[in-house]
Amino acid sequence: IELIPLDVTRKIVLTPNYREYLKQMKNEIADFIYNITGFYVDFHWMQERTLGCVINDPLAVAYFIEPSLCSGVLTHLECVENGRAIGQTLIDIGDFYRKTPNVFINTEVDEKRFFELFFHRIFPENKKDNEIVLKGY
Repeated sequence: IELIPLDVTRKIVLTPNYREYLKQMKNEIADFIYNITGFYVDFHWMQERTLGCVINDPLAVAYFIEPSLCSGVLTHLECVENGRAIGQTLIDIGDFYRKTPNVFINTEVDEKRFFELFFHRIFPENKKDNEIVLKGY
């Protein structure tokens, strides 16, 4: 079992610049991504004053394509089955309980490499523009 927790996926932010690039492509898929993320841009701004939006699921997909995007630790995880914390997970990163590891938890992500994979895989026909946007020009 491998896990990419929300604190890691939250590092993958579709910034205003990336969204504007999608809009400028004038491409059906780019337009779709731009349109479906609009709600989340508004949500993240209202909730936490973040410009852009977190795109959790694309990181999970990208990880299966390129596992070296993330790194982490093999550890023990248990799910609380009752009481006030029901459904929460207990993760023994420090091996305090000395139980057999049963999950690989990704704790880091290379955001730059993620967006390179994201744009190059979805829009390979825009290689030159992808490079320009990814360099931040």
